[in-house]
Parts: sequence; C-alpha cells; structure tokens
Amino acid sequence: MGKSWAKSLMQRMGFSRRRATKTSRKMPQDYELQRRRFLFEIEQLVYKKKIPDDMVLNMDQTAVRLVPTANWTMAPKGSKRLPFAAVDDKREITVLLSVTAGGSVLPAQVIEQYLV
Repeated sequence: MGKSWAKSLMQRMGFSRRRATKTSRKMPQDYELQRRRFLFEIEQLVYKKKIPDDMVLNMDQTAVRLVPTANWTMAPKGSKRLPFAAVDDKREITVLLSVTAGGSVLPAQVIEQYLV
C-alpha cells in the first residue's frame, strides 16, 4: 500500500490533506518606540558603567525537536480551522546561541529537562 491507496481512501472518506497553522505573534503598536527606548537605555548603561564590549551579550534560543512531528493532518473537505495537537508538542531541547558586542561567538548552551 502506497501513497495512491492513502489518497484514494481520503478521497472516498471526503477528507483532504491540510497543513497545520499556529497563531502568529502580534507586535505592539508602539513597537518601534519601545525598541528605540530599550536600545537607548542599554547604550546609556554601557557608557555610564564602562562595560567592555565582550561583556555585552546578544542571545537567542531555538528549539530542537526530539520527536519529529508532521505538520499536516486529515480533515473533512471544506473545513476552515482544525485543532492540531502535534504542532505544540514540547518534547525538545533548547539551544542558546550568544555573541558579544565585540564580535566573539560563544559556545552554544544546550538546555534539557531531566526526568526524575
């Protein structure tokens, strides 16, 4: 049994393949003002306290999934929105990436949950 069998079965059941979606994050209306204010405060603090560039860090984190999940499911033809549990599956590790204002790239930090 292959793809054609699955397509035929879905068609006979009145289902179609659907891609999962998540709600997007919404930016505040005064985002640009908040961003400028935040950066100004950081610049002032760094100048006032004479903080070296190698001690000013920019970090970001990304999730690395431990359990692969699909981003599609089956739903009756014509349906607009459908719940999709696997999109929010949290079985993952977090990788933290950092760079200093001086341009040094720091080793990645891997954050994982230990089960007791």
